[in-house]
Amino acid sequence: MNTRDLNNSRRFDVHTWSKHPESNTFVDALWPEIRQRFNPPSKWGRKQRSPNKKQFKVLLLDLFLCWTEDPEKSLGVPMSPGDYKEGSIYNALSISPKTIEIINALHDAKLIEWHKGSEAARKTTRIWPTQKLVDCFKAATLSAEEVLRHHNKEVIVLNAKVVKQSDTAEDWATKSIEYQDADHPSIVKWRSDLQAYNELLENTYVDVGSLVDPWVLRKVKTRKGLKIQKIPIDQSHKFVRRIFYRGSWELGGRFHGGFWQQIGSDIRRDILINEHRTVEVDYKGMHVSIACALEDFDLTFDPYVVPLMLPEFTEAEQRDVVKGLVLMAINAQTLKKAYTAFRGEQDKGSKAKKLKDVQLQALLEEVTTQIPILEHYIGRDKGVELMRIDGEITSKVINHFTANRVPILSVHDSYVVLAGKDHELIETMNKATSEVLGRKINLEAKGVGLGSLQTMTNMDPLDQLTKARNLEALKKIESEVVRTNEYNQRVRAWMERNR
Repeated sequence: MNTRDLNNSRRFDVHTWSKHPESNTFVDALWPEIRQRFNPPSKWGRKQRSPNKKQFKVLLLDLFLCWTEDPEKSLGVPMSPGDYKEGSIYNALSISPKTIEIINALHDAKLIEWHKGSEAARKTTRIWPTQKLVDCFKAATLSAEEVLRHHNKEVIVLNAKVVKQSDTAEDWATKSIEYQDADHPSIVKWRSDLQAYNELLENTYVDVGSLVDPWVLRKVKTRKGLKIQKIPIDQSHKFVRRIFYRGSWELGGRFHGGFWQQIGSDIRRDILINEHRTVEVDYKGMHVSIACALEDFDLTFDPYVVPLMLPEFTEAEQRDVVKGLVLMAINAQTLKKAYTAFRGEQDKGSKAKKLKDVQLQALLEEVTTQIPILEHYIGRDKGVELMRIDGEITSKVINHFTANRVPILSVHDSYVVLAGKDHELIETMNKATSEVLGRKINLEAKGVGLGSLQTMTNMDPLDQLTKARNLEALKKIESEVVRTNEYNQRVRAWMERNR
């Protein structure tokens, strides 16, 4: 009986690719066994845009990458011909329905096991390697970090919500929709900028120095409750796309991708870029600050601090509640939905999960008493509009550092940068918000970097001894950055492969 957790899976990526010679050796060893199982092509049929062997390589490499991420993870593969659109902008390698035959051939050759899905029930088929294929994976000298996303993978994505119906249910799903570059005057530049950024990231080593194993476990809420998800921390998970929402170029536009967006700030603080320490700087209450800037309201205080109204909570705990509630309310269509969504995000049995609508309403009323302009933003589905603005700010920040060949990592409302570049980052963030909003908004550094310390040292009338002590103190901080032996092995192996 198969006890595999089918929810531990991800979708087949039709842009998985490798230029490394070993990838071709790997494919060549298995291809003859697969090729002989194909139906002979009809001479009258439409010619495929992508050769069978190339499509086999994409599937095999993605299966290999999925297995390296987590040996217990399955790959979700569509088995309907309509899911493979060769002319789609989201299918740069022209992966065709021939992939379905390749999957069947892999199964016939006992190289994969599967759990067949049902298109009617919207359950995607899951596949995973047999021990026979696992032995091939282990024998290959190919590294997962040499398997990347093809450079032609579309980086500008337009999503829309579509209704899906079955015999028993109707719900909404997100689908990427086709578009033309002429649909918006900035698409070509957005793509060019982001391709340059991804090229920089591809040639940058990003890792968490304190990790023994190159992954992080996190709890994820699903309809069936909490599950543990393994987040790979490696060089094949750095690809970034810019995604617009609801079929509109005026909604969303945030930057998505990169393992750093899926880990907590407590782990991000140990990120090393090209072996150097980093600093994270973020906008304090970004969407609230953007709303205030748009409404010409001077926000000179912490928007999440209100008089203590929840006696069983500390002031710090109540602030966390208010922050989560306000952000939820800005994104919700109604306040009732905001309250329900807020409780849904809380841990089972927690004090916050037990809060009643009347308590949450009282907190929001106190916030809007202090910031009246927020009345126009909460419970009105304004989040996607504000995301369009923060996406534009982020694009300016990323473009500045990319032009100077300085790697920077975006986490929507915060950025991770080399410790020596933190002061430049703050200046760039201020300039970006001024250009987009006409004014600066509040920033918060989550660490002290060399750039800030040097700037403070140069500005303050300090004697030379004090200046020297400041710089020596920072060098000491740098030397105390945690680097496990396993991290050192990973970075040495990467440098050996890329020198």
